[in-house]
Amino acid sequence: MPSQISFELKTLPGRILLLLFAVVLLAALVIVLRWCVADSAAMRVEDKEIAKLATVWAPDDSQTHYALGVLYEKGFLPEDAANAAQAYERAAALSPSDYRYWLPLARAREHSGDTPGAEKALRHALTLAPNYAQVHWALGNVLLREGRTEEAFAEMRRAIEGNAAFAVTAAGTALQFSDEGYLAVLEKFGNTPAMKAALALTLARQKKFDESLALWNSLSEAEKNISFKENGDQLSGLLLKEKKFRHLVQMHSASGEKGGENGAARPAVGAFTNPGFETPIDIADPSPFNWQIPVGAQPAIGVDDKQRHSGSFSLVMIFAKGSGKDFRQIYQVVAVDSGASYRFRVFIQSQIKTTGALRWEIVDANSGEVLGATKDISAESTGWEELNADLKTSAQTEGLIVRLVRNGCQNCSIEGKIWFDDLSIEKR
Repeated sequence: MPSQISFELKTLPGRILLLLFAVVLLAALVIVLRWCVADSAAMRVEDKEIAKLATVWAPDDSQTHYALGVLYEKGFLPEDAANAAQAYERAAALSPSDYRYWLPLARAREHSGDTPGAEKALRHALTLAPNYAQVHWALGNVLLREGRTEEAFAEMRRAIEGNAAFAVTAAGTALQFSDEGYLAVLEKFGNTPAMKAALALTLARQKKFDESLALWNSLSEAEKNISFKENGDQLSGLLLKEKKFRHLVQMHSASGEKGGENGAARPAVGAFTNPGFETPIDIADPSPFNWQIPVGAQPAIGVDDKQRHSGSFSLVMIFAKGSGKDFRQIYQVVAVDSGASYRFRVFIQSQIKTTGALRWEIVDANSGEVLGATKDISAESTGWEELNADLKTSAQTEGLIVRLVRNGCQNCSIEGKIWFDDLSIEKR
């Protein structure tokens, strides 16, 4: 049997030994408890004095010193930058193999005026994490602020290769610090699809729309619609905000292919999208070049395969008896040439009775000015009838809003059905 160590508690030496054991155990428990409390507090603390106390309780815990550094870095006192650097120095010294402590140390050193020290910290971090994009990005920015542009761009390029999310910021930074054009910047960063997408967005923000679209449309369809869809959405939003409708059309129609699963044609300058309502209308589609129909109950709007001017369908609006207060206004934006004359046409068939009137109105999408309108629709028609309106765009016009409106009053009673088909806008 294994030997056993025992002592007699009734004797004085046994009691002393037990007491010593209890004291040692209690001391160990106090140390562990203080370390746990300090480490836990460091993760949540928002007060510098408490953070300092945590470093006293757990002086060899890098996390407590890091947490103190974070609080100093947020401060506004003159000595806060130096104190942050000191706290990060201690955290990095306690965990020299953890690159995560060397990144804030580099930042704090630079903020306190020690740029060479910041570079040294980042280069040490690179030895620990040579493939981590954040380290390359931080080093690139330090080098850029030192005026070492070529070295900085090389590090930023490595950062982008590791994480394409840095591309947009890198594009803006490179254009700001480089005396060369955007094509030279593109070459410096490897002429990659990620950089093309980023530069396209950056150039659009600088209102260089021609250069932006040239880059964007050099991407493949998969890159536009999948890999860099977020960039594309932001680019579309910028073009729409700036009312650059022709550029927006160019962005969506450069491939010349059919768009969407339903076969709807892509937008084109001087043409409606789905002018004969032959493809389904998605009222949730945000594109201004598709038919926009607000959500609502009155009037009911859909397609009709029984009444049509050509093709297989027309658009029908059904007004319930006594309706008039609610009116779902349909419209579409059409990109057009500036300073040009156009004729708008639409075919209608009416079975309505109204105390007011409906008409199609053409508005300058850039200025909001009404450029033309059809005659009023206020009674039943004997069959399909063409309505038209002539208009001229200004030197600033890039798009038209073609919309169905009520004329004369906003609460006129409307009852019955009306059909629309084959809308067109032709340059004269």
